[in-house]
Amino acid sequence: MSDVYSQQSVEELEEKIEEIKTALDNAKQADLAKALSNQLTELRTALAKKRAA
Repeated sequence: MSDVYSQQSVEELEEKIEEIKTALDNAKQADLAKALSNQLTELRTALAKKRAA
């Protein structure tokens, strides 16, 4: 066990794990939102080019 966490209770450790899991989920959602936004921009650009042609 890491010395950093050895003095924390089981409850404190479980709470910290949940906090990190939530932060990780939020980061994944942010990455997905950015990727979808980029894809949407590319699709809109392609559509505009086809309409202008």
